[in-house]
Amino acid sequence: MVLLLSSFSLLDSYGRIDGTAVTLTMVFCGAIFISYRDLQQRFKRRRREISELHRELDEARGEIRTKDELLTDLTREVNERNQRLEEKERSLNEARVNNQALSAQLGRRNQEMQQHKREHALTVELLDARTQELKGAEAFLTKADTLSGAEVIALVNTLNSEIYQTAAMVAEAFNYKARAEGVNSSVEEASGLIEAHGSVTDAVGLKRVDGDENNAEEIGDLTEDYANPTDTVGAERVEGDGINVEGAGGLTEIYASVTDAVGTKMMEMLKSLDHREDPTIVQVAFQTAMAAISNWIVRSWNLEDTETDNGLNKVYKEMRETGERSVVAYLIFCSPNGPEEQAISGRWRALTRRYLPNVAEHELSYLFIDAIINILLVANAVQSHDELLKTVETRFAERIAIIVRSAQNLRKAIGEGVTSCDFEVIFIDHDTMFSPAQMDDEYAGDFEQEGPVLCTVQLGLQKIERRTGKEAIWEGTILVRPKIALKSGIMEMVGSTDNSP
Repeated sequence: MVLLLSSFSLLDSYGRIDGTAVTLTMVFCGAIFISYRDLQQRFKRRRREISELHRELDEARGEIRTKDELLTDLTREVNERNQRLEEKERSLNEARVNNQALSAQLGRRNQEMQQHKREHALTVELLDARTQELKGAEAFLTKADTLSGAEVIALVNTLNSEIYQTAAMVAEAFNYKARAEGVNSSVEEASGLIEAHGSVTDAVGLKRVDGDENNAEEIGDLTEDYANPTDTVGAERVEGDGINVEGAGGLTEIYASVTDAVGTKMMEMLKSLDHREDPTIVQVAFQTAMAAISNWIVRSWNLEDTETDNGLNKVYKEMRETGERSVVAYLIFCSPNGPEEQAISGRWRALTRRYLPNVAEHELSYLFIDAIINILLVANAVQSHDELLKTVETRFAERIAIIVRSAQNLRKAIGEGVTSCDFEVIFIDHDTMFSPAQMDDEYAGDFEQEGPVLCTVQLGLQKIERRTGKEAIWEGTILVRPKIALKSGIMEMVGSTDNSP
């Protein structure tokens, strides 16, 4: 604009202004003005661009500084790592050298170890041999019992309880017939057979009580008298006529077996009384027979071989009570004088019992089954022998097996579990005079408790210990008194007035 005005002023001063000139001038000036304004705008844009570039440059410089710092840090870290790497390489080289040295040392140690292993194997072999020798000696030196007296008492009570429950269940399970004329034949034939073959109570070492003294008699074998019923009885039941026996020995053998187990008086009561309403007598007879068989199982050394049982019994008795030895006892024990200490004799008993053969459970069960069937036949049970056998085997085999196991457990406990003393079961033989200090009357009532024992219904237990000293003096303490039945108590219980001795 200023240029345009200046142009007008100049033209005017020369007086040469005409219309065309003015127009051209104005056009020229307008073009110039437009160019100027455009230049201003472009300049402003360039300034803005320059400012933006300066800003970007500053940012780039900042990033460069940051990256330079990062590069510096990375360079320092790389240098440090290179230093550590060099140190690791030096350590590795040292370790390789050490490893070679250790490998050589290990080779030497392996050779030494092999030598030590050979020496150790020889030592272990020698140690095993010495250990076996010490175990053999320890078996006789140890005095520790594996069972206490209370535990043995509990086993006796368990056996008595199982016998009682089984006897009651079996007695109630069968029906009995009324007595027929002529059935009550005498027992002399049975008694004669017992005298010819020997009593079971004498044969198996049952505990006899005569007055205030206890005597144990150990000879014979109960299995001969309690054989399998199918081998010895051969009896048939005939309605109205009692037991019909074909052959010479059937009825007599049944009577003899029952008489031997429960006694003559109990045998007479089984035969003569009517058991249809109250089978108590039958139950008592079952208890007595099962207690007798259990007593034999517990007390026997060898249940299969009578001769071996007698020999071991004799050796043990000599070992404990006398200074005199049989040839067998002398060969077993080197000491020729005086009885052995309880620790020695007890351990010998435990070891001997441990390695003696055992009779199978089912074989022992048949002793109980045979006794039960014979008692049922004498008591005039309704069923025949074969029917009785089938019923007993079907319904009561498991309960009888429990009694057998209980007797075997007690046998093992007394024979092997206790060495510091001796435990013995007590079974009172029938016809032994009643002694209140040594036995209990299971059926005591309002009558005088005296006279001979009718039968034993529960086993007792006594503890036998040797008194300190050179002489073999043994003292017995009754821990569980056996329970017996007197005829007077049984007769009062069943409502009979027959109190004859």
